[in-house]
Amino acid sequence: MKKTSKMYQIPQNPYEYTLDEIAEKLGISKERVRQVEQQAIRKMRLHGKQLKEYVYA
Repeated sequence: MKKTSKMYQIPQNPYEYTLDEIAEKLGISKERVRQVEQQAIRKMRLHGKQLKEYVYA
């Protein structure tokens, strides 16, 4: 199973959630969780420089 929080270096939460666990908590399908994850990754890649400037400003 794919673990998400450790994969993307999210330091606030040391626990690794699977797509199934996230889907159950949010009440959505595992496929929808995967779609949202991919959309977020795409946006971070597209706006990565702006995010870095905002975070490190």
